[in-house]
Amino acid sequence: MDGTEFYKIEGLPPPELALRAQLDGVALALLKPEQTVAAFVASLAATGQFQSAVAVLAHALPKREAVWWSCVAVRHATAPSPGSDADTALVAAETWVFHPDEAHRRPTRQAAARAGFQSAAGWAALAAFWSGGSMAPPDTPEVLPDDDLTARAVAGATALAALRPDPDQTAAAYSAFVDMALDIARGGDGRNVEGQTEH
Repeated sequence: MDGTEFYKIEGLPPPELALRAQLDGVALALLKPEQTVAAFVASLAATGQFQSAVAVLAHALPKREAVWWSCVAVRHATAPSPGSDADTALVAAETWVFHPDEAHRRPTRQAAARAGFQSAAGWAALAAFWSGGSMAPPDTPEVLPDDDLTARAVAGATALAALRPDPDQTAAAYSAFVDMALDIARGGDGRNVEGQTEH
């Protein structure tokens, strides 16, 4: 697998990503010297270490692309009704992806709260909110998010989405999510990977 094909995830070396993603010993055992990020992710997915693969990808993708990936994955898995709280949260996160400024980041926090912090859509919106800027209310001292919070929220969103609608299909959902992320890493939008159906 040629890592240059996945140009959006090759910024950090796999050992650093593994550390940031807090991988366990089983996942770390698959890490090989001089391995590309894409090859490491492929080895994790091939051995069923999907949560680890997702965690690596969530840290490897730039924040905008990672948030977009979480939105694509959540929409694919949960098909929220238009106008629902979940849909509104995803729209808020998607809007930030296309307009990544403070005016569009701030509303993602309220949208996440309405969707619920136990929902995949809520975590996708939180991923956008935690992308930068202060977490504190306006006109109060800044409280900056940890740099890994977006990645953790993206991983949380995809984990919750993978359980819906059928927990027996979790592995298949994770596999589709990895394919979506790799498509985004190639410069695609993640919505037209093989085997993905539109809701």
